[in-house]
Amino acid sequence: MLIDFAKCARCGKTYDRIRSPVCADCQPDEDQDFEEIRNVLSANPDLKAQEVAEAAGVTVECVLRMLDEGQIVSTSLLDPVTCGRCGAPAISRTTRLCERCLMELNQKVMDSINKMRKELEAQKDVIFLRLSTARARAYKVRETFAAKRRAQPPPMRRVR
Repeated sequence: MLIDFAKCARCGKTYDRIRSPVCADCQPDEDQDFEEIRNVLSANPDLKAQEVAEAAGVTVECVLRMLDEGQIVSTSLLDPVTCGRCGAPAISRTTRLCERCLMELNQKVMDSINKMRKELEAQKDVIFLRLSTARARAYKVRETFAAKRRAQPPPMRRVR
């Protein structure tokens, strides 16, 4: 069984996340805030997130968290999200990029990855060339020493 640990959105304590973004200790406060937000939205459905938070006496983060979790649904809570690069309408609140800019960034990332791969391949070839040259030199040095040993007469032994 996989346990999903999370950090409580209210108090910051680590807890076993089952279904809520807050821990069991903070859940009653979260439920109370939900009721306040729901009452404010039922009376004034066209309010923005900041206005709902002020009217309900909760933080804007609480309102946005409940909106993200799907506990409350209102299209008027959020200002239109625009792309951070070009200003066009964004894909989502979390992405904050339009489709065109996202594709451009993905292409740049892929180009960078391919460039790094080519550079690594080139470096690998240079390293192998240096290694093979060093091995050849070492082999030549060993052969030279062996040839010199073979050319010298064996040392004479003293007999006692």
